[in-house]
Amino acid sequence: MKKTFLKLIIIFLYIYSLPSQAASINASLQIFPTSGKASVFFDVTGLGSRSAPSLGAFDLNFTFDPSIMTLDQVSFGGGLGSPDVSIYKNTGGVIASDQFGSGDAFTDVSFVSSNEINVNNVSLLEADSATCIFCIGPFLDEIQPDSFRLVNLIFDSTELDGVRRFFKDSQPNNIEINGLSDALGNNIPATVNFFPAPEPPILWVILIGLLILQRNGIFHIKDTNQSYLSGEKL
Repeated sequence: MKKTFLKLIIIFLYIYSLPSQAASINASLQIFPTSGKASVFFDVTGLGSRSAPSLGAFDLNFTFDPSIMTLDQVSFGGGLGSPDVSIYKNTGGVIASDQFGSGDAFTDVSFVSSNEINVNNVSLLEADSATCIFCIGPFLDEIQPDSFRLVNLIFDSTELDGVRRFFKDSQPNNIEINGLSDALGNNIPATVNFFPAPEPPILWVILIGLLILQRNGIFHIKDTNQSYLSGEKL
């Protein structure tokens, strides 16, 4: 019932909307080798900074590789107001509510297919005190900075290098913007920028390797004229 209601709101906003100021959806990948986690962060930029236009709704699809990634959880930011569900957990392919907020915004997460997930958020807050009907704050124009987090997708993986390569090769084709709207229901055109986790510079890799070798006594330099291999003078 909730999902159907969300979709109806979003469809209504998209059909009865006019073009508005352009925005940018910035997606960034970060991997955490010690925990086997990969996070994809979605931020929005290009709107007003605590002023109009502010974001009132978003709907995104994200494609991933299920052979190397398993969805763990989805965490929504509070830029559209405190969400009714702030964190969703995936257990055996079933996505369920895990943590809750005050309900200033309605969120939803669902699998489109085995390799695609949909996330959406519709704010119930009004734009500002000048155009409000109910005039009960907070207002979106007051709480939204010029850049803020929309949602964070967290995956489990035993092949983090494969995850890095997947995003490097697939971006930005793995992100589909179904729609954005401002606080008044006007459509917001948007582009996608993707920032994969940077590969470590070659020079740093070499230096780190030399430090490890030196620390283990395999290779070290005693002075400018004498080199040693395993402690033996060359």
